[in-house]
Amino acid sequence: MKKSYFKLLAVVLIGLAIVVGNSFASVKESKIKTSAHANCCKDKVEKALKKLDGVSEVTLNLDDKFVTVKYDGDKVQEEKIVSKITDLGYNPDKPGKSCCDSKSGKSKCAKECKTDKDKSCHDKEDKK
Repeated sequence: MKKSYFKLLAVVLIGLAIVVGNSFASVKESKIKTSAHANCCKDKVEKALKKLDGVSEVTLNLDDKFVTVKYDGDKVQEEKIVSKITDLGYNPDKPGKSCCDSKSGKSKCAKECKTDKDKSCHDKEDKK
């Protein structure tokens, strides 16, 4: 009977240690300026960042063009998140640029937009 209590106590203590250990994880939050301006851009950025190991939550606000990222600082650094956004073409370090800017003046992401509402911003950019 005593052995059963000790085993139960050991399991409880191990479980408690895991929970307490996880609570000390290095959870960080960063707000990063992007050039995203349509729902298709938002979806693309959010999906790509959520795939990064250590990222737990991503929300891109199209009104102010800031993406808020919650992540485990022990698994991923802010520089890697910014690099991913840059690789996607949303130039967080050059917020004046958009994903539609290119040498040809044609949209690079309009084909990814699913609705007319999403495409409208690209149509305006393409006509410039």
